[in-house]
Amino acid sequence: MNILKLSYKISRENPDIYKGYGFRHLNDVTKYYLHPNNESYSKTTSLCQPIGESLVLFTNLLNNLKEENKEPAKVNEFGITVSDKVLGNFYINSHKSNVFLEVFIPEDWKISGVFDPRISKINVLVKGNHIYISCFDKYNYFIEDSENSTRSLSKLHASFTALLAREIYQNRTFYMMISEYIEQPTFDLFVRLHEDFYQKYKYDEFLIDYQNLSYFNYDGYVDFAEFLKQNKLQPSLRLMKRNRFDKSVFLKEFEQYIPKIADVKIPDELKNTCNAIHSGDFISVLFNGGNESSRSFSYNLVANELNIPVVSVIMCSSQLNDFVFGNYKVQSQIPVFSESNFTKAIKHGGAVVLENINYAPPEFVSKINLLLEQNGGIFLSTGEFVKRHQNFRLFATIGTTYRNINMFDAAVNAIPLTDEFAAKQLLLAVPECEENLSEILSVKHKLDILSEKAGIGFSMKHIESWVKLAKYEGYVISAEKTLVPMAGNNEDLKDLIKSIIFEHRW
Repeated sequence: MNILKLSYKISRENPDIYKGYGFRHLNDVTKYYLHPNNESYSKTTSLCQPIGESLVLFTNLLNNLKEENKEPAKVNEFGITVSDKVLGNFYINSHKSNVFLEVFIPEDWKISGVFDPRISKINVLVKGNHIYISCFDKYNYFIEDSENSTRSLSKLHASFTALLAREIYQNRTFYMMISEYIEQPTFDLFVRLHEDFYQKYKYDEFLIDYQNLSYFNYDGYVDFAEFLKQNKLQPSLRLMKRNRFDKSVFLKEFEQYIPKIADVKIPDELKNTCNAIHSGDFISVLFNGGNESSRSFSYNLVANELNIPVVSVIMCSSQLNDFVFGNYKVQSQIPVFSESNFTKAIKHGGAVVLENINYAPPEFVSKINLLLEQNGGIFLSTGEFVKRHQNFRLFATIGTTYRNINMFDAAVNAIPLTDEFAAKQLLLAVPECEENLSEILSVKHKLDILSEKAGIGFSMKHIESWVKLAKYEGYVISAEKTLVPMAGNNEDLKDLIKSIIFEHRW
């Protein structure tokens, strides 16, 4: 039976996905993610209650297995774990084809109607495409059930939760996405996990049996909780080692573009992402959410951590075209093609940033998709095909959700840029600004707000440029050359930026 497609036809009377951000059964969530293999007639992404709730249940279980220094669970006299958290464990065989899952169901999941109120524990065994399910009551007695097991919501939840457990062993990228979601839950990542799981299994037929698994012997299976304990006692080098590029692998002229960041510890949730970028598992990363300054701070922090030069930062607009790759210049009355830093990075390695990529025209996005494909590259206006270098990386930013998010290897939340760090960064770049630091930060806050409301791409680099020039021309005149031009031809916006500068004492 195709239980993935069946799951879209079955839901409770209350269509809400329990603990699922207010999402409901059959919600259209295309704005968050569209899978490249989506074959729906309308090309839309929708959620279903059974998969959505199984994802919530499994990520809660995984989070509690990972939780350090957790209190011992309470067990009743019948051996049933009693907790308001989702507790349990799962085990995988050496071939990663079979998984045995045990989950204790909290009361709130029963009261809400997700699980049959009689069920206190579920055991699931997945062997290939054969799924065995058993449910137990609060006395740890097997529940004899004449109900059609394939059409029961409780049993769909059990099946999907066990398949999710197997998937994180079989699919490294999926496991990293699950881990990132546990660290920083977001709407778009929830939708992506739901849709990637559905697309993986949408054509698979499963045979489901309901039988007592009390005596199943899982000797030889790997205990996930014990695996995590061992990795905590001896941290994984893949997770914790600081992998960085040697600057010698890039062009000498690119050294100046390696970001200089004030002393700041990169968040733990970004360490795996950095290692994946370094290894080449991730070629492209989207930084979303927050304001322009926080998104700029995030990709510069990652580039600093990796020691990779950010050789070109491009502000996307509807006018974006092939000139970003280079153009013709007349030398000795002969037109000669001059490559941009963007193209040099594609050829020789380095990072390029596309800020506000949602404003880029479709034809430009298509070129970027070609660049990111396996053995990808770009065609220059000369007709030359430039193959992507193994050390080329693409960073992009966006303030909201992005329909083409699936073109990136990863999407991460922007790291908030605190005043403390902004002050350190400014003092590192321009020590002379110390006496005006509080005024500069006040201007930055106001420009951040203006940036989001008016769609202007103010970031720390613009603030730094303003402060650097102020050493020679003062803060008011230097703003005329660095901050005010960001308003383009909008005279009202120019006057507003000037008023922000003028209201401070310099």
